Amino acid sequence: MTEPGPGDGVSTMSGSGGESKRRIQLIVSGDGDRRALTTLLEDRYEVVVDDDLQPVDCYLVGDRTLGEYHAALRAMKTDQHPTFCPVVLMQRPETQGSVRPPSEQGEDSIPLVDEVVAAPVDRSTLYRRLQNLLARRRQSVALSEKYANSQLRFQRLFDSTNDAIFVLTGDEIIESNRAASELSGYSREELRSLDPTTVIQGSNETLQSFLQEVRDTGEESTGELTCTTKHGERRHLEVSGATLSYEGSEAVVLSARDITERKEREQELQLFRKAVETVGQAVMITDREGTIEYINPAFETQTGYSRAEAIGSTPRVLKSGKQPESFYATLWETILDGERWEAHIINKRKSGELYQVRQEISPITDAEGTITHFVSIESDVTDRKLREQQLSVLNRVLRHNLRNGMNVIEGNAALLGDGVDDPQLQSFVTSIEERTAALAQLSEKAGTIDSLFDHEPPADAAYDLRELFAAVAASFEERYPEAVLSVADIDPIAVRADSRLKVALAELLDNAVDHNDRPTPEVGLTATPSDGERSGEWVNIIIVDNGRGIPEQERATIEMGDETPLQHGTGLGLWLVYWTVSLLGGEVTITERSPGTRVVLTLPRAVDPESPQNGGE
Repeated sequence: MTEPGPGDGVSTMSGSGGESKRRIQLIVSGDGDRRALTTLLEDRYEVVVDDDLQPVDCYLVGDRTLGEYHAALRAMKTDQHPTFCPVVLMQRPETQGSVRPPSEQGEDSIPLVDEVVAAPVDRSTLYRRLQNLLARRRQSVALSEKYANSQLRFQRLFDSTNDAIFVLTGDEIIESNRAASELSGYSREELRSLDPTTVIQGSNETLQSFLQEVRDTGEESTGELTCTTKHGERRHLEVSGATLSYEGSEAVVLSARDITERKEREQELQLFRKAVETVGQAVMITDREGTIEYINPAFETQTGYSRAEAIGSTPRVLKSGKQPESFYATLWETILDGERWEAHIINKRKSGELYQVRQEISPITDAEGTITHFVSIESDVTDRKLREQQLSVLNRVLRHNLRNGMNVIEGNAALLGDGVDDPQLQSFVTSIEERTAALAQLSEKAGTIDSLFDHEPPADAAYDLRELFAAVAASFEERYPEAVLSVADIDPIAVRADSRLKVALAELLDNAVDHNDRPTPEVGLTATPSDGERSGEWVNIIIVDNGRGIPEQERATIEMGDETPLQHGTGLGLWLVYWTVSLLGGEVTITERSPGTRVVLTLPRAVDPESPQNGGE
């Protein structure tokens, strides 16, 4: 922006006709010449007589004083450019030709002398020349003000826009706005001292290629770049660039908008879509009215409907008729209230085949919390439901029939034993009775195992181990008076478990005695925090015995958690322990010792062992 020139904003006096008087400084030698020129001009102009240059509208210079004021006049005209600052030279006849006229002073510099008048001065000629020069000055002042106002408006717009703006020429940032500093973390001064590629783009080739494209086309170009901030953060930018003439060279105005959040959302959406496209469950998204807008490939496989067939229809295409209308009314009431819906339902495939699913429907809301869509996730549980039904029926029938059969065998064996005196035959009866008792016990364990899965894993229950140890010790001593159980005196400690843990622990104690061939079976029971990094969150319950140990095949089967035709357990006792501890979120470790076996149950530690909430029985 150009500073105001001489005469701009200067108070003027009203002359004849009410016109503003312009200021003219006389730079002439001799008092007589000064008085004569003052008398000649003062009716029309405000005349300034001073040895120092003043801010005026025009300078009237004598040829004797031009050399002395040459440099000062040149500096004054240069400082005021492009505002026109006229200089009139009064030239005596004997010096004519010593000063070049304006047309011969060259185009590369601002002419020092704009008009030449011959001395002695002709009044009308001088008035006419001054009038023309001052008219040009008024026009240049008006243009300068217009340019200054335009520059001011541009600067305000430049600074107030929300987009970051960088002006680049060559390898320099020559200008930037407030938003550019906020985006990059650098001040304007710091930005001007940096290589643009340090800030705007880590890859020099990418930025320079974009800038070159802008220069080559000469039109606005758009693209995406990145910005590395002063603090090392990486931001994604949406940019547009255009050329600009700047001080005789070509610059590029780069407008940048931070789209990092949008890019992150796009990436998250892409990741979400990829996950949904590959997940094994059928996923369906509907609008608020229930029109299907999206399905994943698993939905197509599960239902038989293609994406083209499903989108635009409603979930009613899956309706089997096995659920009453009241079921669907409750479903809609629940999800429209913003709640999640869960249920096991029977659906119908495109082929007409019925299948069972576990369905979850959740509302999707916008930023204001208004429900806009629903997402449904369906897991095909047909095979699992059938297996559960089969196991339930088999368990009930086998346990019922086995129990009844054992009762009949026990009764007949007792009658047979009463009527047999032969010791050899009596041994057969005893064998039958022992085997019958073992099968009856197996039936009871099967029932116990079935009940394990009727409970959800405890979320915050705390089972005090001192109370647990006291309860199992009392039961143990009553059932095995010939055995010795040593229970360690432990510090207050609790695990996140319920009464199922007591069943598993009792099974291990029974196993330690039942499979012990020593004259006096010995069993030890203790509990300690787990070692190392797990000490604060996990607890080890340790059972040791002096028996013959658990067969290698039995241990391997339990540790793998799976049976094969060639490798399987001989009973249900250890499986009962394994399943119980697994349901409680723990693990089982079995090792051999000399003599006997060491079993460790590792379980999550309860939050507050001093105030346990006993799991109860």
